[in-house]
Amino acid sequence: MTTSAVSALEIATSVAGSAGLAVIQQSPDLPIKRVAEMVGYASRSYFARAFAKRFSQPPSRFRVKSPRASG
Repeated sequence: MTTSAVSALEIATSVAGSAGLAVIQQSPDLPIKRVAEMVGYASRSYFARAFAKRFSQPPSRFRVKSPRASG
């Protein structure tokens, strides 16, 4: 095993983080706890820590507010 080898856990965390980012951006009103559950985390806080480690910012920073319809 070389020093550049990536563990299965690191790959799973990366995939879950990317999926979480997509969910957060597509559905910004979903609670972070629900996003965490959707991508396989039982704990909101563990998801938030893993997400922040991967993206250098907490999940809440990636929320994109949808433009409101004029009416």
